[in-house]
Amino acid sequence: MESILRVTLRPAVESDGPLLFKWANSPDCLAGKLQTSEPIPRDVHDRWFRTRLASGTCWIWILEVNAHPCGQLRVELKGGFYELDIYVVPEFRRHGIAACAIREALRHLACAISGEEIVARVRPANHPSKRLFQSVGFSHSETERDHIVFRLSVGSGGTP
Repeated sequence: MESILRVTLRPAVESDGPLLFKWANSPDCLAGKLQTSEPIPRDVHDRWFRTRLASGTCWIWILEVNAHPCGQLRVELKGGFYELDIYVVPEFRRHGIAACAIREALRHLACAISGEEIVARVRPANHPSKRLFQSVGFSHSETERDHIVFRLSVGSGGTP
């Protein structure tokens, strides 16, 4: 579904830390996490965020609609492949924003990750996320104990 709202991506900066901390600890975000379901302490999140911003293999964008932050998208090198994580605040969901943001992120990363593989991990009951990743070209790769792995090989130009 094409977004009826115009979404833009801007690189996250250090001053986005409090917003990302708030989103990471929101109940809907915690419910979908694979590695933790408990709130993340502020100092732990701040350290994690600073490390990611300084990394040359992690990109974090803030999704915006009319200059209003409405989510985040992160692509990070982990274990030989890139892993994609996306969060859209509830009131902006079901407008096609996530799909547009993923496509835009792939365009931004065209040169940096051409020929690489991107992985997205989704809980089995998260049907909207499963549909999202399939709609932007990811394929169901494998099913683990607590999640489904979707994969996308990025071609030249950042496209599948």
